[in-house]
Amino acid sequence: MADEQSMTARVCAFVRAYHAQQGGEVLWDPWAGLLITREEYEGVAQSMSQGIQWFCPGFAGNAEQALEWVVTHQLAPAPLSRAAFAEEELADMKDPQCLILGAGLDTTALRHPLRVVEVDLPGASADKRARLEGLGNLPAGLTLVAADLAQDDWPMWVQPALESGKRCFISMMGLSYYLPGEAVARLAAQLADMTEPGSRWVMDYPEPEESGETRRKQAMAAAAGERMQSAWTRQEMAALLEAAGWRVVRDMGEKEITGRYFAAYNAAHPTMPMKAQAGVRLLTAVRV
Repeated sequence: MADEQSMTARVCAFVRAYHAQQGGEVLWDPWAGLLITREEYEGVAQSMSQGIQWFCPGFAGNAEQALEWVVTHQLAPAPLSRAAFAEEELADMKDPQCLILGAGLDTTALRHPLRVVEVDLPGASADKRARLEGLGNLPAGLTLVAADLAQDDWPMWVQPALESGKRCFISMMGLSYYLPGEAVARLAAQLADMTEPGSRWVMDYPEPEESGETRRKQAMAAAAGERMQSAWTRQEMAALLEAAGWRVVRDMGEKEITGRYFAAYNAAHPTMPMKAQAGVRLLTAVRV
């Protein structure tokens, strides 16, 4: 992972901003569009609309229609569903502290008056701080920690920022794809050591699959300078987490995600409905 604000983070912020302009039925996030510049927003929009023939060969329509197609069918399903899932799980906990791993341009600290610790690579963390300071809004409860989750020493930088004896809500979205399997297992054990029983961990992860959609996702990640490395079956992921002290209490696949999080959006946009990304699952694990 490059030590800089990744294109993936900017694209995710673009998606949430674009979705808010459409109505925000899946997740209303008015801050996302403020964390990226107008130039960044327009650059992503132009790049995606110009790439419509790669995403959908033979597409006939104008640039605005092309952008809507790409966002709806390619860009939005994963980041919107995982954000809505995390929001739902966070709301189910009473006054937790939050630990956001691989935070990117996450807006949890801007939308909730909680203690929030964000962990990201040094360049990404510095970039996030600069963006927040540029808005004149560095939340009092937010701590930005520069650390590499692929290194063994990251807990020593994060632990002091957490309140001892208080349960954590941990979010690790869009990250498991880019970590080797052994790194995810090590991370699970480290998180168990750092957190209280009853802490909750939400994450997304890819299932093993061999399809054109998988290759397309891999190509998009590679174009952004990131390489997808791992995939797990439900049983493999549950066993990995259980071995580290976590119990999976919720694990959702494509059909369930679509029905739960996209129903309102699809009712409002019947001509271009959204469905969950194939081969991507969402789970919640509880520290035992």
